[in-house]
Amino acid sequence: TGSGASPTEKMNIAPNGEVTMPSQPSFLVNASTQANLPINTDQIIQFDTERHDQNADFNDSNHTFTAPVTGKYFFTAQVRLDTIDNAASYYRIKLVTSNRTIYGDLHDVNYMFSGDASYNTLQVTVLTDMDASDNAYIFIHQSAGTAQSDVASQSHFSGFLAH
Repeated sequence: TGSGASPTEKMNIAPNGEVTMPSQPSFLVNASTQANLPINTDQIIQFDTERHDQNADFNDSNHTFTAPVTGKYFFTAQVRLDTIDNAASYYRIKLVTSNRTIYGDLHDVNYMFSGDASYNTLQVTVLTDMDASDNAYIFIHQSAGTAQSDVASQSHFSGFLAH
């Protein structure tokens, strides 16, 4: 730096070889409880409790991660649904990015449960490409049945820039 400003650490290699990068994008967020999800429509999951957000790329007001640079990002989401309606055709979570959509489904609900189930979990995991300024977020969709299912606060969404 020729300006006389103090340098900011971008990478640290420990004596044993561990590498840390303080600006490397990484986040983990939990959802707020969302009661009586609407049916037959995509509903964004309200991930608004940050556990960590290194590099400040997750916006908890619109529940969206924005890629700061072009690269390959690893995402995983686990959504706990309470009060599963066995009259639903299916439940689906969707990890939506600007380049693709990845699905996690619960099909044949009426065959899996003899009555309404207390809870079940849907999950999606992917390593996907993103361009700088692309967004990633999670939708939930219930097909048919009654609007009685809830997203539980144990639900979480996380991701990081892999390379």
